[in-house]
Amino acid sequence: MLGLASPIPYLEKRAGVSSGSMEKLEIVSKILGGKRAVTMYTPAGYMNTSKPRTFVLVFIRFHMTAGSWESAGALSANRILHSVLLGKGNAVDYREVANGQYYANVQQTLPDGLVALLGHESRR
Repeated sequence: MLGLASPIPYLEKRAGVSSGSMEKLEIVSKILGGKRAVTMYTPAGYMNTSKPRTFVLVFIRFHMTAGSWESAGALSANRILHSVLLGKGNAVDYREVANGQYYANVQQTLPDGLVALLGHESRR
């Protein structure tokens, strides 16, 4: 947690409310040909009595471009967000470029962001 962040009341344990469990798993993607670490939450009292099932999982990827000519606060906030996302185990493509926040910057960096998020080849 960040020192200046507001408290998060929904993370606090409450009397009379049973806690579930967190389990770390590794998911193999046949489509992407890779592995991804995930954390699965199971509610208290849950019992898996069903047959194994196939699931479609959607993983969120992030692309961030920060201009080094931005205000010090904006650049610092982007760096902090990048660190937090990485710390939570997210896939993050982060770049700092020598410019600021203006339309030409978006035109220059949007194609790189799309390639970072979608890959070099389109998938059907």
